[in-house]
Amino acid sequence: MSATNPVFHYLFDQYKQLVDQGLDRTDEAHKLFGEMMTYAPPEYQKVAHDMAVEMGLMPDKPDGYSDDGEPLYNLEAMCERLEINPDDVPDFILADAYTGTVHRVN
Repeated sequence: MSATNPVFHYLFDQYKQLVDQGLDRTDEAHKLFGEMMTYAPPEYQKVAHDMAVEMGLMPDKPDGYSDDGEPLYNLEAMCERLEINPDDVPDFILADAYTGTVHRVN
């Protein structure tokens, strides 16, 4: 198991406090969760990904990959899967959208 980034621990604790207060569905919690996952160790990211796939929240395979091998998912396809209007996607998610070259899988 890889060493865990202390920033991840801090963000995880902040997120857990929101969950404990019943605020896990707020924009603040969603943003904090995304930031937390940025610093999560690979093992944690894999477990979270596998759970999301199992729950039907995301496809089991990405739509493509970035130049450095990061998996990428099509925003419109994700909105359709989750039955979300693309206009309702929070700005903080759009701010992190990948804009580089996408190497398509299919």
